[in-house]
Amino acid sequence: MNKFLISGSYIAIFLLLLCNDASAYYYKQYTTSNRLISNNVYHSIRDSKGYMWFFTDKGVSKFDGSTFKNFTVSNGLSDHDIFSGYEDKSGRLWLYTFNGNPCFIQNDTVYNANNNAFLKKLPVISYIEFVYENADSTFYVGYINGQVIKMHKNGFEWVLKTNQNNTLLSMNKIGDTLKINKQISTISLINDKVIRTDPVPQNLNFHDYDKLLRINVKGLTIHDSNGLVWQYNATYLYGKILHIYYDKNGNVFCGTNNGLTIFNTKNNRSDSLFDNIKVTSTNQDLYGNYW
Repeated sequence: MNKFLISGSYIAIFLLLLCNDASAYYYKQYTTSNRLISNNVYHSIRDSKGYMWFFTDKGVSKFDGSTFKNFTVSNGLSDHDIFSGYEDKSGRLWLYTFNGNPCFIQNDTVYNANNNAFLKKLPVISYIEFVYENADSTFYVGYINGQVIKMHKNGFEWVLKTNQNNTLLSMNKIGDTLKINKQISTISLINDKVIRTDPVPQNLNFHDYDKLLRINVKGLTIHDSNGLVWQYNATYLYGKILHIYYDKNGNVFCGTNNGLTIFNTKNNRSDSLFDNIKVTSTNQDLYGNYW
């Protein structure tokens, strides 16, 4: 039996038990009655210690498998609205604040521009959309408006400074080339210098593990450093997808504004769940459960 926990806006968190024959589904729901900080969950991630984090319109909830520990502005968060987060190699959980004020959590302590000199150096841009970290622990922070900075121990430097009318969606590296994937183009950089810009059909890009996931009018595709890995004629999902998650078992979870569609890339089977419910995120914990 596989277990699925789906994060969803306005529905809190659902636990879905999917039997091996896919003939029956059993649900369990987590809400504020279980001490989840809010029933409006934007996104979820698993950190390096195995904790699950949930990002909401009222702060952040950390789940240890049985209880939630909550963080709000009263604990030092820079904003109520936290869209998502990224854990860097040093264990700092960077928070994607709506107001753009930089903030991270480390060892359950919240740091912001008022109590951390490094954060005080960073720009205030609403809001972080994606983070890509290099092997040397420097990392790129991409904002929804298309701007990109590179962060290092001494502060930051601009990579793309101009506010662009081209929504940033994800970033990935192929060899020495950093790919900045936007809604209507892909910008390629080497040594932080733009070498080319390639137009693409209007699309949404997501990045999981070493794969780039893309949905556009031509359908759903998965790419790695060698090119196209898998494609599916899922044009009916274009314009509806909010988030795509790809696991190591070959399952593609497409959260939409009207439910969840799961594709298996090995047999091209698809299942649709949660009709008329907005599903904003899917992630997997250490035990193989999906949130």
